[in-house]
Amino acid sequence: MNNDTLTIVSMITKKIKLSILSFLTVLSFSPLSFSQTTITVGTGTSTSSGTNPSNVVYRSGTTSTYRHAKTVHILTQAQLSAAGLTGISQITKWGYEKASTSTPDATSSWVLNVYLKNTSGTALSTSTPWSTMVNGATLVYSNIITSSNMPATTGFWDWTLNTPFIYNGGAIECYVEFYPNSTNPNSTSGSNSGAFLWKYTNTSALQAMGENNTTTIPNSFAAWYDDGNRFYNTRITHQTCTPPTNYSITGGGMYCSGGNGTTIGLNGSQTGVNYQLKKDGVNVGSPVAGTGNAISFGNQSATGTYTVEASGTIYCTNLMPGNTVVSINSTYPFITPIAGTTTVNVGQNST
Repeated sequence: MNNDTLTIVSMITKKIKLSILSFLTVLSFSPLSFSQTTITVGTGTSTSSGTNPSNVVYRSGTTSTYRHAKTVHILTQAQLSAAGLTGISQITKWGYEKASTSTPDATSSWVLNVYLKNTSGTALSTSTPWSTMVNGATLVYSNIITSSNMPATTGFWDWTLNTPFIYNGGAIECYVEFYPNSTNPNSTSGSNSGAFLWKYTNTSALQAMGENNTTTIPNSFAAWYDDGNRFYNTRITHQTCTPPTNYSITGGGMYCSGGNGTTIGLNGSQTGVNYQLKKDGVNVGSPVAGTGNAISFGNQSATGTYTVEASGTIYCTNLMPGNTVVSINSTYPFITPIAGTTTVNVGQNST
């Protein structure tokens, strides 16, 4: 082998080593892309009536004054498993099958809130209060709905979740709120192009119910209407992943006006997981890498509700359980300590 050949072999070997090193570097610092799967639960071809209270998003006609609606839905473990959703997964999209082309009119806007909750149930009860049902649920989607983002077509309307949902292998309950956007005066009298209709599958148990009214439906409401045993055809996009270990949020609470705030942390952490502090859902500072021990996010002086989101290259993105609230006590001002030592005799004033 001559010198030219040795030189070429040496150059190729160096390039291969650099390529491998570059790949490993990217792998170390970039989240892995989990393969996402989309499934459909329900293949029924029946179409709901515009006045069915259990309609996923309720609008019964072009100018209906019943502008406030809450609906409740459940998919059983057996139904989810038959469709291909088994074991622990992270759900990133959730949607229902529209059977009409109707949308809000061009001037109105509406608030849509969607909650999901892991349960072990197989049917719903029309006498359970809304507050009881949504207790423990996760607000996974919240958006202002207009004619521009509600599709004017039939077929599935998928919602990309603001907060991915960790499915634990049981049943899933879905709670939907739809009401006028208070910041848009046209919404209080706004109309739509027609009734919102939905495709459903007949079943042997109560799996959908709802209520609609001209005014706000209280959270204590517990007299739901059902439209027979059905569930609305649902499309779910999910990915298999390992959820991070749950740890408790520590610290927070009240501090005196003028003080430096109060420390917030976690009572434990995992290596390979990054922890992002959030205030009222907005990131605060940079993520803190897990160490295998308790971690701290430092002093936090801004008032609000703090949560912690965990994520990693081989882990689902998941909120740690619970939260902590930071508030200021303005009754008792913060007293700056005096440097040094001062001796004060009994009965003597300190200056």
